Amino acid sequence: MRAYRDLPPGYHLYGEFNLENSRLLLAMNLLGLGLLVAAGWLFGVLIGALRPHTGEFVLILWNGNTAWMIGQILALAGLLVVMIVLHEGLHGLAFWLFTHDRPQFTFKGWYASASAPGWYFTPSAYLIIGLLPLVGISLLGLALVPFVPESWVVPLWAFMTINAAGAIGDLIMVGWTLRLPRGAVVQDYHTRTVAYVPEQS
Repeated sequence: MRAYRDLPPGYHLYGEFNLENSRLLLAMNLLGLGLLVAAGWLFGVLIGALRPHTGEFVLILWNGNTAWMIGQILALAGLLVVMIVLHEGLHGLAFWLFTHDRPQFTFKGWYASASAPGWYFTPSAYLIIGLLPLVGISLLGLALVPFVPESWVVPLWAFMTINAAGAIGDLIMVGWTLRLPRGAVVQDYHTRTVAYVPEQS
């Protein structure tokens, strides 16, 4: 698990994985929707096991009260902003741990990303960088479940669920990286990952 400032000698360009590809973007959105449902169900089951006396919970956005509904929507929007910042912050932390160099953050509307231009990572290092927000936020959220007030359970469930669904790009990118030839290194450019391999590959 290493990061290199310079491309190791004897390496050549192997290929790239671009999340901005229109077909891939469509497939990713569909997979993300499926992951949203699966994560919501899984976290619901785990929360039920960790807090068996909480009972079933339902996320309700409309109860006939317009002001209440607007408040719920604004609360969810705020939750989404916090999730995006925390998610990308953890990516940035992982980049920093390997490079000891300040990561680069990009924010475009609801889209955000962290990157470390100019650095080359082994696939095992990239695995940690890519999955830290998914694993870290999920474990932290589940650890908090038994201790938070009951009114926080649904927001915590929503936070973990949305974060997991938002990690679909990370999962796809890491999966592609782990299938690269032995000895490969990768560069991260926000939505694009470029791979290099030794000459013999």
